[in-house]
This record gives sequence, C-alpha cells and structure tokens, in this order.
Amino acid sequence: MQATPDRDPAIQIRAGESLFVYLHADSAITSTAGGLKLTGSPRWLGGQVFRPQATLAEGEVWLPEQSGWVTLTAAAGGSTVHICRVEAPVKLMDWLRQAISTFMPGRTTRTCA
Repeated sequence: MQATPDRDPAIQIRAGESLFVYLHADSAITSTAGGLKLTGSPRWLGGQVFRPQATLAEGEVWLPEQSGWVTLTAAAGGSTVHICRVEAPVKLMDWLRQAISTFMPGRTTRTCA
C-alpha cells in the first residue's frame, strides 16, 4: 500500500471556514491539527437526498466510501488537513479500517454513514 499526496501536503483551514473538494474513493483525510467537520457527497437514501456527516478530532483519519464532493469545515481554532490517495484494493481498505479501530483506538477511522 502506498499513500501519495492528492494535493498540497498540508491544507490549513481557518476557524469557521469551509473547503469544498472532490475526493476519490481511495483518498484518506487526516486531521493533523484542530478539529474538522466533514460533510460527504450527496446520495439517495429512502427516496431523499442524504449528506452523511462526521467529525474528526486531531490525529483521526477519514476514508470516504465513494467518490464525490466533500465539504471540510474547521472547528474553532482552525484545522490543518492532509489529503492523500491510498493505492490499495478495496478489501485491503476494509481490513485497514478494522485494524486501525481495533489496535489503535486513539487513531480511529470514520466513515460517513
């Protein structure tokens, strides 16, 4: 497995600001400083449009389930974010999610569901 930067290595978002980015399903978002609120790409759920949401604390990683436009909003105090593309098969990605949440509870992965 290899992680390659999808954009600039570090993206700084000031408190209250948002960043609207397109992410591939094989991307990983890491909050390296400050908190971060994620709003996933829209999808249909029960005949309605649903935008999944997640909140990341410093040091947590988010792996999107599908490609699409995502809104990143910094918490109070701002946030620094790293976005990388992870080149790994889907089954390996699922295994990594499980391994990280089992063996590294302080470094959890979250999916918007």
